[in-house]
Amino acid sequence: MFPLVLHYSSPAEAREFHFVREQRSWSEALHYCRLKHTDMASAADASEMGQIAAAIPPGYAEPVWIGLQRGRSLVWRWSDPTRETGYSKWGDGLPNAQPKMCAAIYGFDIFMFGIMNAWLSDPCGHIKHFVCFDQSRGLVVVDEKKDWTSAQTYCRTHHTDLASVGSDAESGQIWAARPSGAAQIWIGLFSDDWSWTDGTGSSFRNWQSGQPDNGVGEGCAGLLTNDSGRWADLFCTRQYSFICAGAPRAKRLIVRVKIRSAQENMTSEITDHLLNQLVAPWAHAPDMKASWQRCANGEIFIREEDRTDDRPEERGTTE
Repeated sequence: MFPLVLHYSSPAEAREFHFVREQRSWSEALHYCRLKHTDMASAADASEMGQIAAAIPPGYAEPVWIGLQRGRSLVWRWSDPTRETGYSKWGDGLPNAQPKMCAAIYGFDIFMFGIMNAWLSDPCGHIKHFVCFDQSRGLVVVDEKKDWTSAQTYCRTHHTDLASVGSDAESGQIWAARPSGAAQIWIGLFSDDWSWTDGTGSSFRNWQSGQPDNGVGEGCAGLLTNDSGRWADLFCTRQYSFICAGAPRAKRLIVRVKIRSAQENMTSEITDHLLNQLVAPWAHAPDMKASWQRCANGEIFIREEDRTDDRPEERGTTE
């Protein structure tokens, strides 16, 4: 009679999002997601943000933690994460190294050269004309005035996003097409000191108007279910439900069985045949894998009489 251990597991699936109703602080939620899934939820773009929002049960009215937290480094990012240009055209002494600042194009007169344009940094709550990018139409200057976040919402609703600017020619084109009397025009560049816990470098943000307001201790992002899934910075110690990314961790089942055999030595052909027979009931599950778990001495089988009394009993377990 030989004891043996059969081990099989289900591999992790493709990226997905899971709503966890338990109430936890942001750091506790992060620990849970990394233990049970992959990480807290991050959004690469508006489409993925829609998937995250869809994971929340209908009618749920409280904020929900996502995997975004305030960091220590201030970075300028484009609103449209697919159009990072690496180009900039800041005016002298700019930009201001402060959070919640956004970029606008302004004009100035240089003797013998005429009207030129450059960029300035201004509080995102100021009201200005703005320029959108449309996937089919290109740059679209809008003859309305809004704060930067409201302008972003308008562009994402009616076009693609606020415009990214990649050259002197594009910057000049926007300035030349400005509405009459417009002194400054918002573009899709903003200062940001927030980062995703999974290391995603996406610049996609979906803040509620006026957010983040950078309150003391408000260093974690929550999805506001009562405001179309927009975000706000919240106190990290507050207890909320949360969204995890990634399939649940692979489940593992260890089973201890005994067999009777007259064989003195079990060849690999015999052990492979036994394994195939044991896992036959799960043949319809292509994501199931099975293997022998070897003992400390490297053997698959141990004779019953070779077991010692102080050897711990092996039990079937699940994770």
